Amino acid sequence: DELCSQMEGRRAIHNYGLRPNRRPDDAPLPDVVHPVLRRHPETGQPAVFVTPSYTGSIEGFSREESDAALRALIGHALQRKYQMRYQWQKGDVVFWDNAAVMHCATVRELPREKHRTLWRISLTGERTC
Repeated sequence: DELCSQMEGRRAIHNYGLRPNRRPDDAPLPDVVHPVLRRHPETGQPAVFVTPSYTGSIEGFSREESDAALRALIGHALQRKYQMRYQWQKGDVVFWDNAAVMHCATVRELPREKHRTLWRISLTGERTC
């Protein structure tokens, strides 16, 4: 579509310092630049590589153009039809492919009296950025 063709070859500026849970006294973090659109290294499927949590802008766009494009991209990616919500049960193990999905921990869906332990493992592969 038009938005995808407009984003072809564009890069987005990400910074974890934009995350809402950061404290003002946390050490500043550097910007990191990634392609807005990327292809999965094994399947070749396209993916949007922006996030509402820490993508600040798109290189080469004015602030207004960047904000509008990010709203459109993130709005597209967050459509319900692209979401998978998992109902956790004791003993569950869940995997996802970070090269293909945007994920969000949904701790708010866990009752306060329950405890959930999360372990993260990163496997190496082809560098994609």
